[in-house]
Formats: sequence, C-alpha cells, structure tokens
Amino acid sequence: MENKRISKEELSAYIGSRIKKHRKERKMTQKELGDRVGVGHTTISSYEVGRIVPDQDTLFMLAGVFDISVDDLFPEKTVQPDEVIQKALILAGEKLNKEEAEFLQKLITKTLALPPEKRNEFLGNLELTLSIFESRNDEK
Repeated sequence: MENKRISKEELSAYIGSRIKKHRKERKMTQKELGDRVGVGHTTISSYEVGRIVPDQDTLFMLAGVFDISVDDLFPEKTVQPDEVIQKALILAGEKLNKEEAEFLQKLITKTLALPPEKRNEFLGNLELTLSIFESRNDEK
C-alpha cells in the first residue's frame, strides 16, 4: 500500500466532487447551497469543478450543511503499516484468499488511522469478539 501524495489540482477536484455528491444527495441546487454558506452559486460551481478550493471556514460550513465531518470532504488518509505488519500480511496472505487478505489489510489500516482513544476501544471490542469466538469453538 503506497502513501501517494496528490497534487493541489487533484485535491481541488476531489473536494469539489465530494461537495457536488453531498449537494446532489440532499437534492439541493448550487444556489440553495450557496445561500446556506454565504457564497454565490457560481462559487459553488467553481468548487465543484475544482477551479477553486473553499477556505477553512467555508469547508466547516459545508460540512455543517451536509451534516458530515470536514474529513469526509477529503481523500481517505492511508497509513503505511510498519514492517512487522507487512510481514504478517505476507505470511497470512499465503493462507488467505485475496478478499480475506484485503479485508485484513483494510482492518489494520483503519485501526492505525484511529485516534488512540478510539483505537483502544476498537481493539478491546475485537479482543472480546475473538474471545467469544474462541470459547464457542472450544465447546465444539
């Protein structure tokens, strides 16, 4: 998994596509969205095609209108697993099919991207799930 940097133009286009997606999901016109965040419909159009990027305040207003996190307007952050995790995935990959290996890689990546408090909670839930699974299999 690569941690690929994207250009400013690619980022602008991505943010614009996310704004358009969320606007259309809410069946809003560009004018309606512009009125809600205090800009003109032509500015919304420029955001959506990636010609300009909303400033920080506007990004937060857009997220509020869409009832999403500002992070949802940006590309997903990829975290490069360290060498130990990569080796484990390679070893597991020899015994797993492609979908299983991809699922585990996604699970690890998402876990590493969580803030420490949420990560600990998530891992605790996984440990509980694993112990329940093991106890049920020990009974058989």
